[in-house]
Amino acid sequence: MKTNKNYRILRLYVWLDEGKCINPVQAAQEFQVTIRTVQRDIADIKAFLAEERVESGRDRRLIYDRQKEGYRIQPTPGAIH
Repeated sequence: MKTNKNYRILRLYVWLDEGKCINPVQAAQEFQVTIRTVQRDIADIKAFLAEERVESGRDRRLIYDRQKEGYRIQPTPGAIH
């Protein structure tokens, strides 16, 4: 399932928005790309969420969950969701 960058990033974002945890190794296998490519995609999503904080006040951060070995969105307590 080779996909283009836009599709990958949107798919990762949807999964994160649904509360899923993204393991970079598994995502790389799923999309048939390198782990580094997935890491760049995750960096793009982090940048988007940072911009969203500034523009809308919606404070969600992409964090690495060591227990689950993947990335997930964590809303900041008391922030607009």
